[in-house]
Amino acid sequence: MAALALLLSPGLLATVMVEIPLEQMAREADAVVHGRVLRVGTQLRAEADGVEPHTITVIQVTEFLKGSGPALISIDELGGHALDRGLRVDGTPAFHRGEEVILFLRRHGKRADTFRTFGMAQGKFTVLPGVRPGLSVARQQLAGLSLQRDHRDETSLQRAPHAVSLQLDALVGMVRSIGIEVGR
Repeated sequence: MAALALLLSPGLLATVMVEIPLEQMAREADAVVHGRVLRVGTQLRAEADGVEPHTITVIQVTEFLKGSGPALISIDELGGHALDRGLRVDGTPAFHRGEEVILFLRRHGKRADTFRTFGMAQGKFTVLPGVRPGLSVARQQLAGLSLQRDHRDETSLQRAPHAVSLQLDALVGMVRSIGIEVGR
C-alpha cells in the first residue's frame, strides 16, 4: 500500500521523457530554425483505428540555423481538439500565433516542409526580448515533465525545471558551430 501511495503522490505526477542534451539535439536534428508562428489549427485524420486530431502549426522561417528548406514550414504534432474529437499528448509543445521561436526539428512524412519537434517540448524555445537590445532570451518550457537523465553508470529521474533560459545569441552560436562540425 505504501508503494501505491508513493506512486500517486502529487509531487511525482509528471510526464516522463528521456532528457536529450542540447548539443545532441543540435547534432541529430534534421533542421534547426528561427522563425515566427503564423497559424495554429487542428486537422482530423482518418487512421486505421479511428480518427485522430493533429495540431498543425505554420512557421515563417527567418533563418535555417541548420539544414535547409522553404520559407514556410509546418509542424505536425499528434493531439489537438476539433469538432467533438480531442486528444492531449503531454510533453507536446504548445504554439501561439505571433510567437518567435527556435525549433529543433525532425522531418515528418514525405513532404520537405513538414516536421515534428525533436524531443517534443525539449525541441522548442520561445524567444523573449531582453532588458537591453541584443540580449534576447530563448526559453524552453518544461513544466509538468520529469526527465530521465542517463549519467554513464546510473540513471536518475528528476523533475524538469519549469523553464530553462539561455541567451539567444549563445544558443544560435552553439547550433551554428555544431552544424559546421557535422557538415550541415
